[in-house]
Amino acid sequence: MAACGEKKNEDKKITASATVESFPQKSENTPSSIDKSSTLYVGVLDYSMPLSDATPDSLTNKRGIYVDIAEDMARLLGKKLHLYFEKDYFFERPIRKGLLSGNCQIQLGIADPKREFIRKNKAVPTIPYMSIGYTLVLPKNTLINKIEDLRGKKVSFLSGSPPQTTLLLLESKLEPVVTDAKALDLLDRGLVDAAFIWGPKAGYLNKFKYNRKFIVLKTPIVWDVVMGLKVEDLKLKEELQKRFSELKRNIKKLEEEYGMHTDKSMSISNKWLPEQLRSKNSL
Repeated sequence: MAACGEKKNEDKKITASATVESFPQKSENTPSSIDKSSTLYVGVLDYSMPLSDATPDSLTNKRGIYVDIAEDMARLLGKKLHLYFEKDYFFERPIRKGLLSGNCQIQLGIADPKREFIRKNKAVPTIPYMSIGYTLVLPKNTLINKIEDLRGKKVSFLSGSPPQTTLLLLESKLEPVVTDAKALDLLDRGLVDAAFIWGPKAGYLNKFKYNRKFIVLKTPIVWDVVMGLKVEDLKLKEELQKRFSELKRNIKKLEEEYGMHTDKSMSISNKWLPEQLRSKNSL
């Protein structure tokens, strides 16, 4: 899965790529025809804030943490930055259409690399630079110590998302929605007891829209996120590895900036998790 959270807004019109430095809009303006020694080409998945978006968000005027990470990478490597935004995020398509098609040298935002994202013998992952997943959002005065405490409560969630399995097993009162923002709106209006939604969106909206009104709990429904590089791009991988420790420290600060930290962790027994996640250790 390349995107585990809220579905992309299909009505949004964006261009396929955006540049931090201005380049002439020519078809030959690709990594193969520009001096890669001075320019770093980074691909990001364009699906929703606060991860990445070609258009600045109206709430904060930010374009996402992945964009900030790309800018920091370029700075650490002493290069200019060219961003490529891939709109098609299903299965291996971001790798195939971004990295392997020559549109970028580094692909950000690859979740769960053990599965379909890294193509054998063509692309390799870095070590994880962050993790993202689903969080449980509660009013601040709510006392919930374990997932079983949700039994019988009314919970909003994104229809078809992994938390749906957990909520069905718990026999919670389900309130499916089509966006994570709608789930939080229901919680804000007191129409549900909790929201079990995409973590990055939950933290971001809780900070910038709701002024930290809610408690955000991390759950075991989470994936490591890595960068992908071409197998043969050994020099770039070596340069990146030398600076990875500093980059990860800066990413921690960015997670705080975007509200993507959590108040604490919520343990969930394997029996309540979606089947594909039951081999993972509970938090």
